[in-house]
Amino acid sequence: MNISLLGASKVLGLLIISVILIGVLMLYFTSINETVESGSSYELTIGSSKKDVFNQLPKVLKAIGAINVENEVNIELYISGKKVPEKISKNLTDLKMLSFEKSNKWRFYIDSKYFFNNLTIEFCGEKLCKVKRYRRYLELP
Repeated sequence: MNISLLGASKVLGLLIISVILIGVLMLYFTSINETVESGSSYELTIGSSKKDVFNQLPKVLKAIGAINVENEVNIELYISGKKVPEKISKNLTDLKMLSFEKSNKWRFYIDSKYFFNNLTIEFCGEKLCKVKRYRRYLELP
């Protein structure tokens, strides 16, 4: 009887370790942390003007998982590397280009099934120079 309990506890321990390992691997393989500085990504082309990028936003956000452009999107804008104090929370149809013209970095926080899901668009001068996508279920060390 003691031998069967010992065997059952080993199987249970192995099962728990397997579940944890599978969970960690799933988190790792479903995360995205990529930066694009040449070519195209997420419906955007490096070198595009701010106006062209702004006009592409509905397609861009749909491509990264924003289900509907009518939903609110949280946006942070940066001017000369400094964050504009207030975060904008609006749906894309209510946004105007005037809000974006002076900023050189746009960060969109996407409400999705992922805990951390955002897209950062950076401009050098008036041209798109960097697109950064970050998505993780959990913030891992």
